[in-house]
Amino acid sequence: MKLTFLPCCTKSKRQRGFTLVEMLITLAIIGLVVGMMLLRHGAFNSATLLKNQAFEVALDIRETQVYAVSVRGNNADFREEYGLHFNMSNPQEYVFFLDNGSVTPPRYNSGEEIDPLRLLDSRFEIVDLCVDVTTTANCDVDWLDVSFGRPNFDAGLRYRPEGGPTGNNTTKAARIDIAATNDTSFMRSIYITSTGQINVGYNES
Repeated sequence: MKLTFLPCCTKSKRQRGFTLVEMLITLAIIGLVVGMMLLRHGAFNSATLLKNQAFEVALDIRETQVYAVSVRGNNADFREEYGLHFNMSNPQEYVFFLDNGSVTPPRYNSGEEIDPLRLLDSRFEIVDLCVDVTTTANCDVDWLDVSFGRPNFDAGLRYRPEGGPTGNNTTKAARIDIAATNDTSFMRSIYITSTGQINVGYNES
């Protein structure tokens, strides 16, 4: 009896690997995908930082409100208003102040600072100060004061029109727009109303 042994495995007559062109195409696709992921990650990171910056400004406004309502003082001192002063001539800073009552209605004057300058992250800046934002927003504003005084949480929103004299201009709603210094279309906004509401959102105007 003759035994026949079959091979345990067979090999293809031709074994092919990747060609140089196939390798280049594959690497190009991988590079494109990685580049898109890095780009999206960078944009997401910038959006997160901008959002944090806007919330930090909003938190400073809220803390000023709480401080003004809860502060104690002698005589009528506790009635003086605490506030934040925003000025388009210094778009990366704002001032925490205590009104000394020298001007009516209360607003920021040089010498009333009670804290070091509040500085924005160098990657961001205030690009607009807007008033009357519940109707037709007016963003031709040089400076904006957001102040609070006892006994309620209402906000005093006072401003100077662009190029105009310092007057007693008030508004019921204001908006502070913050954007990246290298891309002003990338923006977040802080909304403040005369009733003391403070919100952070996108500029939808």
